[in-house]
Amino acid sequence: MRVSDPRRRKESVAFWAAGLWAPKHATIGAAPSPASPTKNLTRCFTWCAIEHALYTRQRGKEEVIVDVYVDDLIAIGMRAEDVDSFKRKMAVHFRMSDLGVLSYYLGIEVRLGKEALMLGQSAYASKRLEWSGMAECKPCVTPMEERLKLMKASIVSKLDVTLYRSIIGGLRYLVHIRPDIVFAMGYVSNFMEDPREHHWVAVKRLLRYGKGTDG
Repeated sequence: MRVSDPRRRKESVAFWAAGLWAPKHATIGAAPSPASPTKNLTRCFTWCAIEHALYTRQRGKEEVIVDVYVDDLIAIGMRAEDVDSFKRKMAVHFRMSDLGVLSYYLGIEVRLGKEALMLGQSAYASKRLEWSGMAECKPCVTPMEERLKLMKASIVSKLDVTLYRSIIGGLRYLVHIRPDIVFAMGYVSNFMEDPREHHWVAVKRLLRYGKGTDG
């Protein structure tokens, strides 16, 4: 997925990731408090009511967005100096591990270009193919057969329910940056209660499509 700044600014977006180990005043070896970073952020950032882990701040030319996931932070800014300033302020309160420029997060690969941000999940998709026993499958160019109609009630041989649900669950994670598979994913998800062999054929086509279009 290619994400461009609609305002087409000349400044490059700065992405930075960090691991928050513990508040500096905490006892060494003690578990970090999940509420600590969010408590500090709410003092000078605006909390997003829709995405509860997202915080934003805008002061003049300064624009900083912070995403919190358990004990990890991602800071995004239109200017590198704004992100650096945020890092220094957080380092005053927390012992942190600076992970540098963001390149991988929750299975999503991040490649920062001069004009756009590229998001991919090729490594994750490859692992799903291997887990499904389809690492050597032939790729295809469409996620679903044209005008495909599948029925829930069928005399076709049954499929392992656990296997089917597991594969569908893994593929659902790809939907975050793959809107082209949303419809196909929703369709094959309708048969998780009692999957049959022809439902599995449709899922395999989706996997083959993923192989042909990953990265």
